[in-house]
Amino acid sequence: MSGLYSLEFEQRKNYLYAHLASESVSVAVIEGYTREIAKKMDEIGATHVLVYRDIPNSLPISEVYQTALESLERLRGKKLAIVNPYVEIEKDLEFGLTVGKNRGGNYNI
Repeated sequence: MSGLYSLEFEQRKNYLYAHLASESVSVAVIEGYTREIAKKMDEIGATHVLVYRDIPNSLPISEVYQTALESLERLRGKKLAIVNPYVEIEKDLEFGLTVGKNRGGNYNI
């Protein structure tokens, strides 16, 4: 856990569940939580993760693109699904996942 966000894990039968919460998002937040998720997945041998993303905003689209590329390296070979309760940022998140999918990521929202 970081001072910028909270991240809690539950190991479930066939996947890792991660509850992510923050008041806002930044490049540092994304770098931090993707590193933590990848590390936890490696520790327990998980290949699938479901992230409940409780963050009410997204980055500017140019930063979404860049962080998607960087996150792809950390999450390569892992299946990622995101639950987003904030409809107003759905398109931004879909764009980031599409960037990852187009480069070999196995992502869904």
